Amino acid sequence: YRGAHVNGTHERFNPSRKDVFIWDVSSLGTGYYPVSKFDIHLIRSDEKGTDGAGENPYTISPNRGHATLGPVYVLKLTRGEVGNGDAGEVFPPGNKNAWVPKDVKLVRIDTARIHQAAGDSPDVESEISSTIAHELGHASHLRHHGFSDYAADGDVLCRTSKGNVNYLCDTPGDPNKPRGKPGQAGAYCYMVAAKGGAWSGDASCIMRYNSGNFYEDPTGNCEWRRNGVLTRGREGEHQPAGTAYCQRRTGTGVNDPGAKPSPMAGDATNGECVFDLCINSNKH
Repeated sequence: YRGAHVNGTHERFNPSRKDVFIWDVSSLGTGYYPVSKFDIHLIRSDEKGTDGAGENPYTISPNRGHATLGPVYVLKLTRGEVGNGDAGEVFPPGNKNAWVPKDVKLVRIDTARIHQAAGDSPDVESEISSTIAHELGHASHLRHHGFSDYAADGDVLCRTSKGNVNYLCDTPGDPNKPRGKPGQAGAYCYMVAAKGGAWSGDASCIMRYNSGNFYEDPTGNCEWRRNGVLTRGREGEHQPAGTAYCQRRTGTGVNDPGAKPSPMAGDATNGECVFDLCINSNKH
């Protein structure tokens, strides 16, 4: 029963390994996701079913005669606009920030947004590969490294040797704006990478945010308000895209305790991503 038709050929699977089935609508590829150590199978449109339960309508059946095994869900991976300045998303969205394939209708990657943010950087393909693995990681039960990050109340002022730079809260199209709607506190303002938040932990982890942002530092040259209180910090630099799922929560690189001028976000609240990978809805 460990067999199925994959890309026109019947395959027998290794019973000691976990299999992930992906319908790659836009031929994006799976990026760095193979470091998950799952056996990944890219299937054709005519090899999926539409008899799924829960949120995910797509399944593949290794053996329809073994109903007690339950459905095997297919992840739909596609290219498209995400919005809110994000590069990827798992749909439908949820507060838990960690899904398994049963929960997922589709995984969408905004490659145009990534190209726009990266400009002519030679690392753009690595950013795309990491984003694909990040969103497929969410579809495999992985969370962000933490949720303590926050939006500044308003503008951010940074004093530099060349003069003051005022980052305006309402600047349109800025990649550092958080999700939000007009009228919400801090909507469309700059994000601050807080200790133990999404920017924390192992700097090489796929699930860690790596885009430039602001972070708290009492000796920093930037200032903003948090809940009305003046807060000082620094502007973060864009970091290389993650290429692996971390094994520990310890901060490395810009998050290392000895990082200069100060560590950015420290140890992760979650982290240890490689041990949290899960595709079975009965395991969480």
